[in-house]
Amino acid sequence: MTVLWGAFIVGLALVSVINLLLTAGVVHRLRDHSERLGELSVLPAMTTMRPPDGRIEPFSARTTHHAELASTALRGLVLVGAFAEGCPMCQESMPGFLDLARRSPEGPAQVVALLVGSAANLGEERRLLEPVAQVVEEETRDGVAKALGIQGFPAIGLINADTGAVLASGSKANQVERFMIQSASS
Repeated sequence: MTVLWGAFIVGLALVSVINLLLTAGVVHRLRDHSERLGELSVLPAMTTMRPPDGRIEPFSARTTHHAELASTALRGLVLVGAFAEGCPMCQESMPGFLDLARRSPEGPAQVVALLVGSAANLGEERRLLEPVAQVVEEETRDGVAKALGIQGFPAIGLINADTGAVLASGSKANQVERFMIQSASS
């Protein structure tokens, strides 16, 4: 009888180990699947600004440092980001945009960040963006937002300022980052 109990316990332990290995495999596959779904999110699910091959309209505005910012004065590739007050997706996309802005070869001169809403409620965003971008604040989507064709928030894009052409756009930094990497390597 003891031998039967021993065999039963060994069999139960073996089944438990197999179950544990299968569960670990499922967890690994779920993580891989989640990463792949995240990569698919670079497909344009929603147009938040003029699409690639669109053109921005000329604009001029004052930055938060009281400098004049005009589209006609910008040159080369310009990273743009538009974020709105009270926008949870904007808070989610901000770190990715900040990372891209920090890696911009020309620094803040080639990065424009637009904050739309009440300046009093955008202090934290302004504080984060000012070291890496030329920051413009607008109460409504009129000036710069209209020129960029902002239709939703967040909006992140890469623009050829020499031609006004939108090279890449989306609501997440990775949608623009891939194009920036391609542009830098060519």
